[in-house]
Amino acid sequence: MLPFTKHVNGRRGSAGHAPSGTQGVRTLLQELGCVSQQEQSLRRGAAQLGRHEWWLTDLARALGMPRVTLFGWIKRGWVTAHQLTDQRGSWIIHANPAEVERLRRLNQQSRVHRPRKPGSTTNRPR
Repeated sequence: MLPFTKHVNGRRGSAGHAPSGTQGVRTLLQELGCVSQQEQSLRRGAAQLGRHEWWLTDLARALGMPRVTLFGWIKRGWVTAHQLTDQRGSWIIHANPAEVERLRRLNQQSRVHRPRKPGSTTNRPR
């Protein structure tokens, strides 16, 4: 583990240690606002975002949630977004402050209530 990652933002893994490994480093870099060189060059070449537009990665970071979850919400139609025709097929999400707050609440609710099976009303193992 890199020494400077040990206590950044007070984050700790499930074993009481700072996040480590590839995903831990990615998470740390995202939290620090770092993006890959490839993403930086794509963003430089893209048109400026409009009012209340977000890159998928940036909104996920602002909401404190995984990008894959936000992408799933796009696919379900829970989020208004459009896909660019760049080489990565980047997504731009349309979210004014009220929509950002709605997504934040949705993310918090989804963390609290996760039934084991779709339609399950109990969390008892079978």
